[in-house]
Amino acid sequence: MLIPAHNEADFIAIAVESAFSQSVPPQKVLVIADSCTDGTARIAAECGAEVIEVGFASKPRSLNHALERVTTSHVALLDADGYFASRQVFDTCLRVMDEHGYGGVCLSVTPHSSTGLFQRSRAVEWASAHRISRIVETWHGWVAVLSGSAGLYRVDDLRAVGGWSADSLCEDVELALKMNRHGRPAGFVRGEFVAVRDPRGWREYWAQTHRWASGWAQAIDKHKGLFFRSWGFTKVFGAMMVDSALLAAGYVSLLYHLATGFTEFDAVRWFGSWFLVMAAVTLTTASLQLGVRRALACYPAYLLVGTLGTAFALWVMFREWVLGRHLVSWTGRQRRRTVVTPISDRRRRALGLLGSGEASTGSRSASRRSPRRPARTPGPSRATPWSARPSPTPAGSSRSRSTPATAAGTRSRSPWSTAPPTGCRSARRPPDRSARGARRDASGRRRGTVGSGVWRLRS
Repeated sequence: MLIPAHNEADFIAIAVESAFSQSVPPQKVLVIADSCTDGTARIAAECGAEVIEVGFASKPRSLNHALERVTTSHVALLDADGYFASRQVFDTCLRVMDEHGYGGVCLSVTPHSSTGLFQRSRAVEWASAHRISRIVETWHGWVAVLSGSAGLYRVDDLRAVGGWSADSLCEDVELALKMNRHGRPAGFVRGEFVAVRDPRGWREYWAQTHRWASGWAQAIDKHKGLFFRSWGFTKVFGAMMVDSALLAAGYVSLLYHLATGFTEFDAVRWFGSWFLVMAAVTLTTASLQLGVRRALACYPAYLLVGTLGTAFALWVMFREWVLGRHLVSWTGRQRRRTVVTPISDRRRRALGLLGSGEASTGSRSASRRSPRRPARTPGPSRATPWSARPSPTPAGSSRSRSTPATAAGTRSRSPWSTAPPTGCRSARRPPDRSARGARRDASGRRRGTVGSGVWRLRS
């Protein structure tokens, strides 16, 4: 039994006692105290565990170091802040592994309690995920993650794939991928639970979500060669990528309609239907594990925290896959500084070319959609003579807006040309440049029209 720990003096005693209380007790409990500065090692030793003190500041490296000392055929894993919910966990896991030939199995996860905001959110999230995702993955024969909270593995299979990957942010995802890829399938045990401690604040929650999303994105990118070569991998991870794309499209569409004020009724109806369907599925699956009353009580917290976490995870995946900026160190309980690699020059140039191409394509499409202006009728003058413009007609008047042309050389006047109606303001206008108004003096210079320069309403 391996229990990796870092400054877990408050929980380590419960974890060790949970391991020893199993109906099939482990031959040995190894607590790997990694860079601990509190009483974790002392308390674990007092509870009867064998303690290994290391300074790796890395959970995968600590586990691989302890794996070298294991002499049994199977090895179990339990986080130092967790405990098994029943005494039959090992017995059930061994039976399932023998029946299906699994190289490793994981359990359902649930928080210690559901009294806080994050605990309530995680209670619904874990319950719905294990009732849907893990069961569907088991049907397809490719469980996507061997949860690092607790599990049971065959030692030979674990060593054959190189143990836990020290270069991965999510060693549990990487372990499941390696075991499935090498013909030692990963499995899921229904009905057995491990209780873990969940984030106690927004800062810890963002850090954990950042690590999980980056770890998932990096693991899929590392094993992307399995697409269309392994049908189980293609179905499971392909569905995850399609689901992520649909979620991203939904969030972008929601932001657009929020910005435009939901002017289209169809958008409101669509989002309302989508929300009701998702709420019904989530509550139904969570109720199977939590009960109806507890699921309803926890759902508002899940709606708030889960929505924000999903949006943040989608942004992290976009940064990993599209921008090429990778998380290589994270601020967890080890208090390491978060390090994200910068975007490479090659990717920057490629994205710049792609963006310029999209902009030019959009401008061409807009020019095609814009209506063409009607061609101008050629004539002796660039400006239309004011006298040729239609005269306004008062409401209720039977007069025509256009006055028929009179005899040649004469010009018809509107009754309003000498006395504008009440409310009609006179406005100054530039000199008339029409053929009729343009005149030249004896020296050949152009001069303005005769009059005071005040517009006259003429037909």
